[in-house]
Amino acid sequence: MAAISLASRAGLRRSGPLAHNRDPDADPTPRNQYVNEIYVEHNPSPAKLDVIGVYDWPVWTKEVSTFPWTYDKREVCYILEGEVVVTPEGGAPITLKRGDLVTFPVGMSCTWEIRSPVSKHYDFG
Repeated sequence: MAAISLASRAGLRRSGPLAHNRDPDADPTPRNQYVNEIYVEHNPSPAKLDVIGVYDWPVWTKEVSTFPWTYDKREVCYILEGEVVVTPEGGAPITLKRGDLVTFPVGMSCTWEIRSPVSKHYDFG
C-alpha cells in the first residue's frame, strides 16, 4: 500500500485492481502514468535517458498497421516518432507518442495500432 500512496503523490496512475483516485483538481494529463500495467513516462529528462543508455539501444521502425503482440520479456522503449495505440487484452487503449518512455511487462498480450509510422529505441530484459 505504501508504494501506491507514494505513486499517488507523484501523480502516477494505475488501473486495474490496484487503481486509486487522483485529485480531481490536478492536471488531467499526468506526467507519468500506469495504464493496464503499462508504465508510461511522458518526456523524461535527457539526463535519465542518458543514464539508462536509451541512445545505445537498437531502433525499430514500422509503417501504419495493426497487429497482435505478446511480450515474452519485459520491454522498455522510447518513442522517437509516430503514434501508436496499444490495447492490452481486456484493458483500455493507451496512446503513445514521441517522447514517451514506456515499459511493457512480461506476459502482456495486446494489439498495436500504428496510426503514423513509428520509430523507437527498445531494450528487452
